Order: sequence, then C-alpha cells, then structure tokens
Amino acid sequence: MLSYQLPDGRLLLVERTADDAHWHLQLPATSEKIVGEPLRSALAALLGYSVAHEDWPPWLDNFAAEIERSLWRLS
Repeated sequence: MLSYQLPDGRLLLVERTADDAHWHLQLPATSEKIVGEPLRSALAALLGYSVAHEDWPPWLDNFAAEIERSLWRLS
C-alpha cells in the first residue's frame, strides 16, 4: 500500500488488488474506504464527488494519472 498527499493535505492510501482488477483507496483520518475501477472514478466517489456525471475538479484526473504512473515505475 502506498500513500499520497491530496491537494488539501489529507493522506490517501492506495493499493491495487493482486489481479489488478480494482483499486483499494482509503482516507486513514476518517477510516473511509472504497474499492473500485477506474481509479479516477473510485477516487472521486471516495472524495464525495458525483461520479455518474464525472462532476469532479480537473485536478482529480491529473492526480489519478500520477498515481498510476508512480505505480508503473515501481513494478
């Protein structure tokens, strides 16, 4: 499990399932968790944004892309 700092300062824990089918995301400060795919939708849902209409801020797509890139570099 890797940790990332959200733009608002909160800590986000991220893990990919063994079969790479889903993302496990957690906000340790509040114990909120979500499992989902794709990463940007799961992250948006965890942060309380409307996923059905992709109604989330532009930074979220960039943040999710950076998480994915960082995990590719580790493998």
